[in-house]
Parts: sequence; C-alpha cells; structure tokens
Amino acid sequence: KLPKKKFALLLGYCGTGYTGMQINRSVRTIEYELHRAFALSGVIGFMRAARTDKGVHAAGQVVSLKIMELDNLVERINKHLPAQIRIWGYVRTQNSFNCKTSCDSRVYEYLLPTYVLQPPNPRYYPNSRIANLAGVVLTEEEKAAAGEFNVLPPATRDDVNNLRAYRASAEVLDALREALGMYLGSKNYHNFTIRKAFTDRSAIRKIMWFKCGEPFIRDDIEWVSCKVFGQSFMMHQIRKMIGLAIMMIRTKTPPSLIPLAWGATKLNIPKAPGVGLLLERTVYKVYNEKNLDKPIEFEPYESTIEEFKKEWIYSKMIEEETKNAVFAKWARCIDERSPDYAWFLNGDGQIHEEQRPEYL
Repeated sequence: KLPKKKFALLLGYCGTGYTGMQINRSVRTIEYELHRAFALSGVIGFMRAARTDKGVHAAGQVVSLKIMELDNLVERINKHLPAQIRIWGYVRTQNSFNCKTSCDSRVYEYLLPTYVLQPPNPRYYPNSRIANLAGVVLTEEEKAAAGEFNVLPPATRDDVNNLRAYRASAEVLDALREALGMYLGSKNYHNFTIRKAFTDRSAIRKIMWFKCGEPFIRDDIEWVSCKVFGQSFMMHQIRKMIGLAIMMIRTKTPPSLIPLAWGATKLNIPKAPGVGLLLERTVYKVYNEKNLDKPIEFEPYESTIEEFKKEWIYSKMIEEETKNAVFAKWARCIDERSPDYAWFLNGDGQIHEEQRPEYL
C-alpha cells in the first residue's frame, strides 16, 4: 500500500444546478460530488481554498488533501465526476500546507450584459444627473408620494429584446472603468456585505486591480467581462461593488460617491445577480516564492481551462440570461424600489442624509 502524501488539487466547475461549494446534506453541492468521486477513487477528505455561493462558478479552485499518488490520478477522479466539474492537475505540497490559509489573493470575473447600463426613467431618481439633464420637475402629487415604491408596467418580450439591442458607447465603458478603478487600495467595505459595522476592522479589504475588458456579442447580447484581483472578499462584496457601479453608470452619478461608501454612513447597496460571478483563480504568491520547484499555479492548464469556461461556464451564464432575462428583471426590481437607492445617487456625487427615506 502506497503512503498518503499532502497534495494541492487544482480544479474548476460550473455551479449551475448546485447550491454552492460547501457540503450540505440536504442539497446538491460541488463538495458532495468531490467527496463521492474521491471515495470511488480511493481519496479521502479535503479542505477548500474559497467558498462559492449558489450557482457561482469557479475556473481555478484548489483543495488540499492527503492521498496516495496513484497512476493516472486526474483521470481516475474525473471519470467519477460530472462533466461540469473537472480536475486540472495536482501539486505535491508541504505537509503543513492548508489551501485556505495559504491562499493570499483571488481573482474573480463578473460577466455583465451592457444593456443593464442603460439609463432608467429619470423620474425614479429625481436627484440624479440624468434627472437634471432631462429637466425633471416633480409634481406635487409625486412629491407627496416620495418614498413610495414605483409600479412599473409589465415587461413584454419586445421590451426585453429592445433592451438587448443596446450597445455601450466608448463613453459609457470609460465611465464603468473609471468607477471600477475607484475601488483600488485598502478600504472599509462594511457597506458591501452583511452584518458588518463601520468599526469592524475585518471589513477592511485590499483590491489590487479591477479591470473591464472590451465588449463582445453572444446570442445578440453585448457582454463585457470585469475582473477584480484582491486579497480576500466578504459575502456579496463583489456583487455589491458591481451593483453600485451599474447604478452609478445608469444614473450618471459621479465617481466621487464610491469613497463616501467606505465611510460611516450606512448605504443599502444592491447586489448584482449571482449568475455573472466566476472565481477565476486562487493565488499562492507567498507560498510559491518559498516553493519555486513546486508552485501552485494554473498557467500550465490555461488553454484547457479556457475551453472549459467557454463550454460550461460562459455558455451557462449566457443561456441563463437568454432564457430568463435575469439582468432585465434585476434592473426592473431595482427601479421599482428606487427610493431605497435614489437618495444617495445624486447629481453632485455626494450623500445628503436629509434625503434618506424615513423607513431606512
């Protein structure tokens, strides 16, 4: 019998149909599939590097475990896994290696249909720049109803198709890139997660870069890929960072709002749909510098991973949007509840506490 040794296993998965990475006996999860395949392959328990939520995908995830280094190990495990979960390879590690604590940063990708950046009805955001440009003046009846939610007419298929015909201008994309660029550095993200106070030091997170790629067309919808590189992220943080950027572009709110969101004022920032989120890769920079002969990195599998992303991840994201108009429904829901957000989406990029609805 071969001795068991500590390894880092590199893998990717499409999260569609699963309720997240972490095992839960009552629902279908990625970890359940891995436990099953490892058992059938003679492999035992493991530790994951990053947790992903329901429906969220990962192209570069790592688990650590002790196993026997069997011949054709990757093939042995993959044959017991669904096609939407793949092992890329493995690396022999130090016995003390822990994939979660040794992971010093992560790259996430968010795939966004550009039509969600279109301006809404300016009357829903009366203090915004789009309202100023449109010359919106609220009637006495509208002023009296301030703080009440909007009743939008039912959206038709033609409405959705008209939305999807949108193509973002260079000006809009530049504004999006400027907004994302504001997130760089170590900042207090208590407004971008749940149950975190401004005074909680654990809400401080560091972002190294946040990039927006060039738009591309799939199924007659224009998409843009946004990638963020940070040390670690809290629950909903990336989705709320994207959500705030979307709302700022839609309402032409100046980027000066973002630094104010790191302050003590409590903001109810909407989180963008989970369907667009992907864990691109986990990064082990410090560990790799100490183990140059056996680094944990995804570059050797890059071409295989890209093909997997196209076949299983991007296709599922786009299929979900094409079938269910996820982002159109999200924007509609936000506009119906615009009083929750309109008070801080101001044309001067400042927060005016006196505009906060009494119910918040």
